[in-house]
Amino acid sequence: MRQDNTKAFRLRLIRMGRRKRQSGELSLIEAGAYMAGAALLAIAVIKGGAYVYTLIKSQQFTSEAQMFHTGILNATQNDADFSGETLTTLATKRSR
Repeated sequence: MRQDNTKAFRLRLIRMGRRKRQSGELSLIEAGAYMAGAALLAIAVIKGGAYVYTLIKSQQFTSEAQMFHTGILNATQNDADFSGETLTTLATKRSR
């Protein structure tokens, strides 16, 4: 009798293992894999967005710095050269 119960128990376990799942039903391992994938995707989106934002801001800053440097060069390009003048002649010419 005990052997019959053991055989029946084994048969039920085999049938449970072979039973066809309903469509859309996930095992715990599959569900965990999907959740881990979703978490990795969310992290990639968050970090990627921050990286792109930082990249855009640094390019804007570089562009503004280049424009500032160019503006300084253009502003000082047409200045008069007073390197040959002494301080006394500059002082007397400016005071008049």
